[in-house]
Amino acid sequence: MRHAPWRQFARTFSIAAFAFAAVTSLSAMSARGATDGPLGATSTGSVDLNIAVPNLVQISMLNDVNLGSWAGANMTAFERFCVFSTTGSYNVTASSANGVGNRFYLDNAGTTLRYVVRWFDSNNVRQNLRHNQVSNVFSAVTTAPDCNGVTNSRLRIRVRNNWAGAVPAGTYSDTLTLLIQPQ
Repeated sequence: MRHAPWRQFARTFSIAAFAFAAVTSLSAMSARGATDGPLGATSTGSVDLNIAVPNLVQISMLNDVNLGSWAGANMTAFERFCVFSTTGSYNVTASSANGVGNRFYLDNAGTTLRYVVRWFDSNNVRQNLRHNQVSNVFSAVTTAPDCNGVTNSRLRIRVRNNWAGAVPAGTYSDTLTLLIQPQ
């Protein structure tokens, strides 16, 4: 793929600026460095400390969802869980083992039953998810990977009455995979 000349310049300039910043940072770090203390009644030395905290996320406290038996009405179930992000925000991509296009489906020996997934974040911001499509950005807990044992997010799974009434009797199932990515 060929880029416009100004794009190439911008990319080259960014790399050069990064290289300059990296060299400047390294020379500043080496000027500080660890120091030994002098021989005497007391002696004081120092060491520099560094740690990198990468962009990390975790989803935990998930449970399987059983919507029960259809009785002529919409079927809705909620699943509550924990989402942690070192950045404080994330997006989610949900995928159905039986998904087609942007829709989620339960399956029974080749007969499918549609369902809808709605995501709620820690601030109760919500969005209907689409199969294999990246969501908007959501908020997450940043204090503990296990959310200190408290759920902060939830899914709403819904099968509409007319969808359930249009398929033959049977047990319909799916595996919903939730990919969380830090933002």
